Amino acid sequence: MEDINHRFTLEVLSQDWKSHDLGISASNLRRDRKNPTDILDRIDLALVTDSLRKLLEIRNRAEQTVALDDVHAAEIKEYLDLLDLTREIDVLHLPDVSTKSSRTVIAQPGLRYAQADALIRSLLLDETFSALSLAERTAVQQRILTEIKGRMLEDIVLLETKLANPKKQVFVLQFPVGEFDMVVFDPEAGSCRLTW
Repeated sequence: MEDINHRFTLEVLSQDWKSHDLGISASNLRRDRKNPTDILDRIDLALVTDSLRKLLEIRNRAEQTVALDDVHAAEIKEYLDLLDLTREIDVLHLPDVSTKSSRTVIAQPGLRYAQADALIRSLLLDETFSALSLAERTAVQQRILTEIKGRMLEDIVLLETKLANPKKQVFVLQFPVGEFDMVVFDPEAGSCRLTW
């Protein structure tokens, strides 16, 4: 599993960057039950992504001055862990219980919120987004921030539960479709608590 984490970290560090939050928000806005909108499909994605990348000081592969390898990835991951910026949460998979992975969570919510704020500022630079009425822009911004805060809260609860229960296993249980957001397994009692 450690090798998987190193390869994943290396892949994340060396590929051209795209906003995960922007992609999820576009999908969720399209499927909104009350007010579906495709506004995030109509923006200048390259402009918004480039603006966001610059605000966050992220370099794409072509802009990197050093070729990254597994050693760099391990050092960066270790550095982030030592700063208490990231933590790992186990993810178990069903029906294949032998498959185990992990989810890296950002342990400092302020960092995630700064990313969300930068995303909103980048969207406001887009002509299509800016052409929306104030009410529409505000609704989309609030929806994006609410979704990001929801994911942050899920990560915080997972992490705090794991830290508060060192004698228990705290993990996410992933199914082919869907997941239990948190499982707390007590090996002494032989029982689980589920959250979804």
